[in-house]
Amino acid sequence: IESNVGNMLSTIMELLTDKSNLLITSRKTAIFDGESFNDWASSISTNFIIARFILKEPSIVDWLGSDKIKIFNNQEYDINKLANPVVLTYLRNIDKNSILDLISNEEHGLFRKYFEFLLNREKIRQNLFIEIDDQIKIIYIDE
Repeated sequence: IESNVGNMLSTIMELLTDKSNLLITSRKTAIFDGESFNDWASSISTNFIIARFILKEPSIVDWLGSDKIKIFNNQEYDINKLANPVVLTYLRNIDKNSILDLISNEEHGLFRKYFEFLLNREKIRQNLFIEIDDQIKIIYIDE
């Protein structure tokens, strides 16, 4: 086992005493999945049980549901380009009619409304006095 991984696994082992429970979340799944980890776990796991749960990356259908996906497909809008979790969360939390309006309106479409939503949220959070349209002008500088 690579020394950094070995050190981390040794630290984990030290935490597993008595009736302890340990939940580890990690994006570095390679550390906890593979021959090295399995060898390590089988060599020292006499005092505890390892239960491993792997969460896969959600699909766009998982985010939005098939009804909202149909709206995008019917409008010939390539939903697969919207892989950003923040945009997908925004779309998940608005109703189907609003989505249709957003993708049908070229001038004030999806991204304009999305940025207005974000800028308004920050205006409230940060107690900003600058209007949303002025914030957009600052962001977008026409060359």
